[in-house]
Amino acid sequence: MILDAADLALIAADVAALIAERPLTVAFRRGETTLAPQTVRVIAVSGANTARGEATAAAHWPLVVLGPASLDVAIGDRFNDYNGTLVEVKNIHNDRRAFTQAGADLAQ
Repeated sequence: MILDAADLALIAADVAALIAERPLTVAFRRGETTLAPQTVRVIAVSGANTARGEATAAAHWPLVVLGPASLDVAIGDRFNDYNGTLVEVKNIHNDRRAFTQAGADLAQ
């Protein structure tokens, strides 16, 4: 199925409505730079997972960050979630025609 401009506009409107249900204004931190505030929606994908190494245990809490197609976000960006917890962007979906979807996790 090929999406035309009307389809993309409908998808963008649906995602904007989803973001508006529980918006979070974030100022992504990229290295030493703090970007201008942007509005996103952060959604927990599933419960926490614990990965055990030789001497440590690290909690992983997979999150999805949704924003408009124009969202200025990069892998490695950090921000604070609804509870003030530090989160790091781990991946960004490559199709950003209608909206931006990024994967994130608790920063270690």
